[in-house]
Amino acid sequence: MKSNRLLHFGIVSLAFLSLTGCAAILGGGSTVSVRLDSDPPGAKVFDDGSLVGTTPTMALVTKKKDHIFEFRKDGYSSITRLDASRAGAGWIVCDIFLTGLIGVVVDAATGSWNGLDDEYVKVALEATKAN
Repeated sequence: MKSNRLLHFGIVSLAFLSLTGCAAILGGGSTVSVRLDSDPPGAKVFDDGSLVGTTPTMALVTKKKDHIFEFRKDGYSSITRLDASRAGAGWIVCDIFLTGLIGVVVDAATGSWNGLDDEYVKVALEATKAN
């Protein structure tokens, strides 16, 4: 009786793993919090043109794509920083060997296996010259 339960549990577990990706299960989803800061503080931060807050701030962003953060503050030159998205090789290998094609498709489509180059972006703003 116990061996049947254990076998049933094993089959259900394998079926669950084969229907999703490793990164979707273990990687924390398709979004990440990025800490954005500036020296001096108080700069407005835009992610791909949309205001996300004033430094210091946190932004919840998707790991599936690159992000272009622009820092703007009156009296200072604006600064733009690229935070690139990269697929984690470990997640890809895990998907191929443990979950197969379905896992690869799920993690690729959701961006779960991706991560950003930086989860903390800080810039030093330069004052503009007074005319």
